[in-house]
Amino acid sequence: MVARAVKKLGVISHRTGEPLKVTVRRLRYTFATRLVREGASQRVVADALDHTDLQNVAVYFDMKSDVVERLDAAMALQLGPLSQAFLGTLVRTEADAVNGDRRSRRILHSDRSKGTLKPLGTCGSFSFCGLNAPVACYTCVRFQPWIDAPHQEALDGMLGERQRRVDEGQDPRMVTLFDTTILAIADVIVQINEMRRAA
Repeated sequence: MVARAVKKLGVISHRTGEPLKVTVRRLRYTFATRLVREGASQRVVADALDHTDLQNVAVYFDMKSDVVERLDAAMALQLGPLSQAFLGTLVRTEADAVNGDRRSRRILHSDRSKGTLKPLGTCGSFSFCGLNAPVACYTCVRFQPWIDAPHQEALDGMLGERQRRVDEGQDPRMVTLFDTTILAIADVIVQINEMRRAA
């Protein structure tokens, strides 16, 4: 019945371009993994799946970190443009930005492993912000990322921080705090790549 409904709706897989293959088991697995991503406890997942004990729901919580990291990096660049999380304005250079003449308005990426600070863009605000840069910047309408800035390094840093939280077993809600920023950075990277191809 489920397969017939999906076929009738003409649902196409974005990965394969073929009709989506859906089974009740796949829907159940998707339902459970989404509950986990939203921060549900093992007891909540077990109740939702009508399990009498917790041993059968552990599989939804035991995701290999290297698989999740590759999935995040691969999917971020695909989902970034769809998310519309980046709200700022791309500029070619610092000189093209509002406040581009003020070095104090630069937004910096800190790479702790290399001990470097690299500028990513300019804050177009004329007042004090107080939010955590650059995490909050990519989703701010006043942020102006430069085309030739290390946005890929910023994306890698955010993915690394997200993975660190996963590895430490932090609450999923704390892990997903970076997700909107990750998608916004990915959107910036995709837009820059498209601009370069068009030039």
